[in-house]
Amino acid sequence: MFKAKTVTRNILDRVLRLAGARVITEKEEEASRARYARVVQNLYDVYAEHLFPDLREREGRIPLLAKLVGTEMGEAMHLLHWLQNAQDGGEGDIVEMGVAQGATSAFLANEILNTQRHLWLYDSFQGLSRPTAQDKLINDIENRGSMDRYESAMSFPQQLVWQRLGSVGFPAERTHIIAGFITPEVRTLPDVVAFGYLDFDLYEPILTGLRLLGPRTRPGSVLMVDDYGYFSSGPERAVKEYLAEDDRFDLAVGPTSAGYFCALTRR
Repeated sequence: MFKAKTVTRNILDRVLRLAGARVITEKEEEASRARYARVVQNLYDVYAEHLFPDLREREGRIPLLAKLVGTEMGEAMHLLHWLQNAQDGGEGDIVEMGVAQGATSAFLANEILNTQRHLWLYDSFQGLSRPTAQDKLINDIENRGSMDRYESAMSFPQQLVWQRLGSVGFPAERTHIIAGFITPEVRTLPDVVAFGYLDFDLYEPILTGLRLLGPRTRPGSVLMVDDYGYFSSGPERAVKEYLAEDDRFDLAVGPTSAGYFCALTRR
């Protein structure tokens, strides 16, 4: 029996290598996850000691850091820094626009689990909206060949988000998931926004999101925008246009060594 399994695995290995893949056992996968968790812990310790020494610890943070999808470790640490500052600044709820698989949603939820703050999540659950002329392709991350081919890309079911939130025990009564493409007509919004994470990837939804959330911020609130200068030119253009409309925010652009993102802090 053991020999048969070995032969089968070797055959599968040879076939998968043609596609640049290979067979791994559950034990190997578990060991790989453990190694990655140790790397995440080590990087976290370095960031916490040298860049963010005032960052308060939170139970369950490291495993959720290890499960983030598409978010560099450096960006996640800056997110924690700005999230803590925003919460320390006063009242308000936490918002994520562009939820995808819900990994960042669960990460945010865990950070506010022991507070009374609500979590507001916005996503079409139909993938990206249609790119506009303001969206110039910078990084063809899925090798689609052109910007217009990214319409409807990166679509994930809403149920996956609920499952991730459930895994951290975040209360359903403090969770608001608003499905649909973001438009200026959206009226289901928190009264006060302490921290917002915008990850819509494109010009139009980012600008719309900033215009919806900006008026609901208070001094000390932070609006963080992902993919600033990456994938599409749209987010950077949207941020600059919004800052020209509302001069109450200070812009901080993250170091590219940590990812591509920026933060708007309300004065």
